Amino acid sequence: KVYYRSSAVASLRFTLSPDNQSFKGAFYTVDGTIRRGNWCGVHSDAGLSLPAGCGFSGTWITCCDEKGETTPMTLTQKGPLVSGSFNTTGQIRGEIGKSPIGENIEDGNYRLFGTLSDGDGNEANLHFHLDRDSLQFQGCLQGSSSEPQSWDGWRKGGERPPRSNSTCP
Repeated sequence: KVYYRSSAVASLRFTLSPDNQSFKGAFYTVDGTIRRGNWCGVHSDAGLSLPAGCGFSGTWITCCDEKGETTPMTLTQKGPLVSGSFNTTGQIRGEIGKSPIGENIEDGNYRLFGTLSDGDGNEANLHFHLDRDSLQFQGCLQGSSSEPQSWDGWRKGGERPPRSNSTCP
């Protein structure tokens, strides 16, 4: 099912899944240009994870080391909670919009605050800032005894974001 809603400024078009539990779509300007790409969601009462490519869910190509080498990362977002895997042993856990000191981030940005555990008992804080189209993020990683390092990601087939100089909060 395809739904459409228009105004003098923009239109919204989205497709509802056959089971009526999720949707994907986009906002368009009056002339038909995409104003904001990937717009998607799931039924809030169903307890479903966002589909790949929506929010933080899906597979990412990431770069966070000095050599510039890339590593895949797979994340699943269910409501404000995000979990996933990095490399072969890394586990990621985090929450959207909650900083490490517990304050909500309400500046209109979509941010993930969490931790990366490497499987050997080491843990580091992470902070990702997702772009409006859910295609790339900029962020950082900081261990307890290390300086923050840039950690950026993008979807397969997409463009790598500019190298960030983020500091972990």
